Amino acid sequence: MISKPKNALLGILMREQHEVFDNEWLTHSVELLTTVAYRLQAVPGAVMILGVKAFAPSSWVVESVEALFNPHNDTEASTQSEELAKIPTGFRETIDYWERRNTTASVKWEVDYSSTYILHAFKGVSDPYWPNRVDLEYVLARQSNFARAVYPAIKHALDTGIIDRKPKI
Repeated sequence: MISKPKNALLGILMREQHEVFDNEWLTHSVELLTTVAYRLQAVPGAVMILGVKAFAPSSWVVESVEALFNPHNDTEASTQSEELAKIPTGFRETIDYWERRNTTASVKWEVDYSSTYILHAFKGVSDPYWPNRVDLEYVLARQSNFARAVYPAIKHALDTGIIDRKPKI
């Protein structure tokens, strides 16, 4: 949850949490927030509810960490993340965006993170790629889900000089 200070959602949560608290974290933090948010979504500008992939679409379990970081060296670099990063502004552009999504998926292991605002990089349990082996070359190769997800931002940083391609010694 992200919010501005002194808004209706926070005010209601602060007041109601004492009424519903039953010594369980889930009750007042998740269930109450969900109930209030869904009720307030009818009020213009009160809440914005994003899809489930918007925040931390992966988890800390080994399979999820490996799916995010393990490289697939037998595949070519993908441009899907670059294409999906171009957000449409009108009807025709939205249709084209959808068509690109259906045709640019290059391999079955690739995950589309284009609707993700925060990609939480949990440290792996077995043979972790984070932070031991994730570097600029790893990202530029675009052979893992993590690399493909962060590539547009890294490419922009390289193109604008924020990141220097040659490491300083």
